[in-house]
Amino acid sequence: MNKQTTSMSFLHSNLNISHEEGINLESIWNFFQTHFIIKHNSNLENSIADIYITNNKYGNDNLFNNYSEVYLRKSASDFFTIKAKKSETEKKEYILIEETGTLLIFNSYLKEITICLNSNLAKKDELTIIELVRDLVLKNEENRGVLVLHATSALKDGKVSLIIGSKGAGKSTTLLEFVKKDHYQLMSGDKTFVWIQNGELFASGWPDYPHLGLGTISKYPDLINKLQLKDQIENNLDDIWSTKHKIAVSPEKFKEVFNCTEAGLTAPVEKIYYPKLQDSKDCDLTAIENDMELICPHIESLYNADGNYWNNFIELQRSHLEYSDILNALENINAYKIEGNGIIDNYLTSKWGVYLESFKVHSKGFGTEIDITDKIKKSLSNNDKDGIMKIYSPGSTNALVIMRYEKGVVEDFKRTLENIAPKNYLYDHQLTTDDDNGFAHIYSMILGNYVLLPYRKKEALISDTHRVVLFDFDLRNSERTIFVDL
Repeated sequence: MNKQTTSMSFLHSNLNISHEEGINLESIWNFFQTHFIIKHNSNLENSIADIYITNNKYGNDNLFNNYSEVYLRKSASDFFTIKAKKSETEKKEYILIEETGTLLIFNSYLKEITICLNSNLAKKDELTIIELVRDLVLKNEENRGVLVLHATSALKDGKVSLIIGSKGAGKSTTLLEFVKKDHYQLMSGDKTFVWIQNGELFASGWPDYPHLGLGTISKYPDLINKLQLKDQIENNLDDIWSTKHKIAVSPEKFKEVFNCTEAGLTAPVEKIYYPKLQDSKDCDLTAIENDMELICPHIESLYNADGNYWNNFIELQRSHLEYSDILNALENINAYKIEGNGIIDNYLTSKWGVYLESFKVHSKGFGTEIDITDKIKKSLSNNDKDGIMKIYSPGSTNALVIMRYEKGVVEDFKRTLENIAPKNYLYDHQLTTDDDNGFAHIYSMILGNYVLLPYRKKEALISDTHRVVLFDFDLRNSERTIFVDL
């Protein structure tokens, strides 16, 4: 019998899927075509698996005398739940889908998977094939050093913004506001893949069923019509923003309504947004310091220490705990918190473009000087414009200067300050507050706690002998925050 072969490519993963004539896989191609490169009548070398789909029955009367129950996918929705029986021989694994009777035969030695349909291709069979492809690619990409984040993502000016948050935080709402009101392209509606490429953090979208609340959907008439949800929305206006009204939307429906990136596109990561949306009249954007505690709860991995998987066709070789290079890169990405109703207006869209980074340095005080030039230069690593940056350190007992940074100049500088405002003088500040750091406040007011520095793309226009230096004149240890505004 004639068979047709279609190749699928995603990042580091190639697949070949062959099927007999009369088996219609159009829904499979539609699901994956948002992010995979799909070529019909094509067969790729170095595939992670060759999959063959047939209507021929496979004699399985004795295969499942001894079996274990597994789930290809377990969901709160019966529609997405796929329960099966699993048995193994020395060289093969067998998975029998309970609802349809379809049999999957895995031969990892030959890198072949056969899918024997029990009848015409049912909807549950389509979901089974989708889940199989997802499982194979996810495992292979993890083995290749790719990290999966539970994050939506959008693209603008060739750079990716990640939107990270727990269920109900407002990831999808924020994503669609970006796309509809600030000219972003939708990259991913549920998961985003990140990895290091040539020393830079890159990202890719992933086809999935993002779950949107009725409240979010109600803001977009085109999406309401596409999903035929007008009546359902009108019947649930009283609690339309409740998380109980989540609906799974296929990625191809998204692409029909919203401006999306092309399949196969990857791009460097520029920003991370953490939405925390709620019922409010306002919405605001605040720069925050990114850290592991914000990122790690949203890492997704198939890795199990006990090795218990529904199939073992591809063996996972590492866990995300080993991905320190990616996590460090994520931690250094500029991060912002979005709070309020999530509605983007002209004021907020003007703030999206602000590239504001912050970092902290530990100071021992008592005239300590700290060279922060290299940390400042890191803020230019993703920059492609020219301008003047403002470097600012909040406080009233500290100062920022650009100076010829060598021991002699530092001592001359401190001696000059001592002559202007001696430390042992009794200042009125001490009389009114009982703080004996009056001189430190005077030094800070004289010197100022911000400096301006020109830059050209990724280069700070400062000589090798001149540095940006933080002075801390307070009489105690402290942690100082530095903001860099491009």
